[in-house]
Amino acid sequence: MRNDTGAECPAEERWSNFFVTFTSLGAVLGAAHFLPGRRFAYAGGNAADPTYWAMLGSVCLIVASVAAETAARGTMPDATPEIWLGRFILIMSIPWTWWSRRVLGANYAPTASNDSPGQKIVREGPYRWFRHPIYLGNAGSMAGLVIATGSRWSWSAFAVFAGVLAWRIRIEDASLRKKFPEIRP
Repeated sequence: MRNDTGAECPAEERWSNFFVTFTSLGAVLGAAHFLPGRRFAYAGGNAADPTYWAMLGSVCLIVASVAAETAARGTMPDATPEIWLGRFILIMSIPWTWWSRRVLGANYAPTASNDSPGQKIVREGPYRWFRHPIYLGNAGSMAGLVIATGSRWSWSAFAVFAGVLAWRIRIEDASLRKKFPEIRP
């Protein structure tokens, strides 16, 4: 890895790059996901839900793998069409997720099951077209991040995330079908 002057970077500088990249990505993605939840009330959920912690862990795995690969490479890749596509996907996924959470409003729960008696089925906004638009936005953000940083090995971390997301969707759908038997399978 080389620094700005073209000299070989010492190991300490590589770890510093890793820490800065990891912290920055974590802050941006955390803000994109959690700040709308502070602004819009959310319904009850089970804090012991393993899918919540698995989702959080898999996102951290992606961010850590992207940061590690970027630090090992020493620099971000050149701005190729693939990199620009990843940036576009990442940038567009964040407002999509915010919009989805805003439309869901008080029906939002950070866990796969919502214990609130006031919960209702939402069919407005992005919920007209997709059953789980927040998860679509999350997947877009993670895929966009991996593409935008040119991180080849991070796709394995994305596969873990996708598996956790599929698991969470199955549990959430089962919970919704139990609570609202009239909804489509």
